[in-house]
Amino acid sequence: MTMHLMHSGRLVEGRQELPPVIKKLCQDIVEHGAMINSAVSEPATGSPSRGGRPQTTARRQPDGSWRISGRKTFTTGSHALSYFIVGCSIEDAGGVEAGLPPLKSERGNFLVPKSAEGVRIEDTWNTVGMRETGSNDLILEDVHLGSEAYLDEQVPVIPSIQTKQGVWGLVLAAVYLGIAQAARDEAVRFARTRRPNSLKQSIATVPHIQDKIGKIEVLLLESKASLFGLAEHYTENSDNVESAWLEPLNICLPTMLLRSSIYPCG
Repeated sequence: MTMHLMHSGRLVEGRQELPPVIKKLCQDIVEHGAMINSAVSEPATGSPSRGGRPQTTARRQPDGSWRISGRKTFTTGSHALSYFIVGCSIEDAGGVEAGLPPLKSERGNFLVPKSAEGVRIEDTWNTVGMRETGSNDLILEDVHLGSEAYLDEQVPVIPSIQTKQGVWGLVLAAVYLGIAQAARDEAVRFARTRRPNSLKQSIATVPHIQDKIGKIEVLLLESKASLFGLAEHYTENSDNVESAWLEPLNICLPTMLLRSSIYPCG
């Protein structure tokens, strides 16, 4: 759900007029509960953040339509999704010869409906942990889509809008904050119930345990204030909050480490 909110939000954030393909997507979300996520990782290239060229290809046809083929890995929520934002290498298959303008980029993102012919999910997600993410492989076999599927043309990157899109990172930040809060709750529960035979009371009465719990609480208070403060600030004047998700992420690991340090004390 976090990724669905982030991607759908970023597609519409700051835009006065939406193209028909995005309007239809929004309508499907509201009326039918459609969900969306990106599909960018691949077996050979891994994450696109490492700079590898996607092996999934989108070939422009003479009539302006597209044919997409490839395999994507780690497609989170695969069976629950209705749409995929698919990162592709772009090739021209006669478009220029047919009078279409030259392609401006060698890569691009495409909106692929799950219902399109040639789209299927291969159940490859067989892990011990995180089983519920359903991050299976997305298979695209000569999927034929209209020209409107090319998102980079439908919703081009506009710097003034891009700076505002960081607000959708707050959704992910809330998840990190929730993890840290759950770690705090478990540490407190353990401290209150753990009483080794060397003590007459639980370890929650030991000063250095109380100190660790206090440090965790301070980290959480700082993060919560930052998260909700940025959200309130954005609703008032929508300035750049591009790095808003970093604060909860930065406190999540220290909280976990402090929590872990309490257990050996028991």
